[in-house]
Amino acid sequence: SNGHKYSLAAIDYFTKWVEVVTLEQWKDV
Repeated sequence: SNGHKYSLAAIDYFTKWVEVVTLEQWKDV
């Protein structure tokens, strides 16, 4: 159960990181 919580947090963090990177790419264009 503890490992599952950690993977959910990692997925949430990764999703936010992808959104930030995508926004940065759009700014360059």
